[in-house]
Amino acid sequence: MPTINAILRELKNVPVDKLEDLYSIIHSFRTNTKKAEKGNREILSFAGSFRDLSKND
Repeated sequence: MPTINAILRELKNVPVDKLEDLYSIIHSFRTNTKKAEKGNREILSFAGSFRDLSKND
């Protein structure tokens, strides 16, 4: 697994005309993570909802 320093070294070699594309990619990772976290919180809000039901219910 690359370290942050290895990633930063690679970033220095990215052509200037590709920086906007790279930024978009990096930003999409953050955005997708936030969406997943929100979805997980919504799902977890139902945790234990069925604990009062019997096996027959």
